[in-house]
Amino acid sequence: MEDGKELPVKQVFSESTTIGVDVGIKDFVVMSTVEKVANPKYLKNSLKRLKVLQKRVSQKQNGSKNR
Repeated sequence: MEDGKELPVKQVFSESTTIGVDVGIKDFVVMSTVEKVANPKYLKNSLKRLKVLQKRVSQKQNGSKNR
């Protein structure tokens, strides 16, 4: 199928500009340059917030405007 767009120019890759990436559980990303990116534990923060909100709503009266 022709869409009228030109093909992109091929880029040359070399070993000095290429890195490997390993996605894990303990560390979010480990690169071949030995750089580690920490796991951003969003679930743990969300559970703390959910606990606070659940406690607030449980203390409200059923059928009230603020529930």
